Amino acid sequence: MNYIYNKDSFENSVEVDNYPWGFRLKTKKRYWVETNKKGSRFMSCTLNPKNNQWCKPKASIYEPVMVMTSEEKEGKTFISYIQLDMYCDNKTIVQFTKKIDVDKLPLQSQKNICLLKSKNYAWEGVEVKFVCNPSPEESKKMDENKAKVEKYMIAKANNAYSACLTKNNLN
Repeated sequence: MNYIYNKDSFENSVEVDNYPWGFRLKTKKRYWVETNKKGSRFMSCTLNPKNNQWCKPKASIYEPVMVMTSEEKEGKTFISYIQLDMYCDNKTIVQFTKKIDVDKLPLQSQKNICLLKSKNYAWEGVEVKFVCNPSPEESKKMDENKAKVEKYMIAKANNAYSACLTKNNLN
């Protein structure tokens, strides 16, 4: 499997020839990874062989970090992607960053790796309990605790995020 970097628009996309169109026709298809403040998403666009015009691009959902991949099987090129989602744990982040060249990722994706690490750091040791039918006093106490915990976790995550950005020169 090969990792493909810096293919971030239709103009500099990866183009695959001999892509099937229906049952008989063959065409071209382009792939790229679009990255912005929302995250990264896999984009593809097919050339209509009947009128020789590019169709409307198709987009996947946004993920915090995404890298396009290329794989050769039986003489055919398959383009896909790997990603980190918002719910990945630290072990998954480490495995992912060992596979790819993080320095070749867009700056926003590198920042999103820090964001995922800081989120996981803030949630370390957090225990969630569900209470059915609390009394008014219990409900008031839980609301006060919830506000304190949220404030603490946000501060912890923000500190970890700032430290990660500084450590990796991403400011």
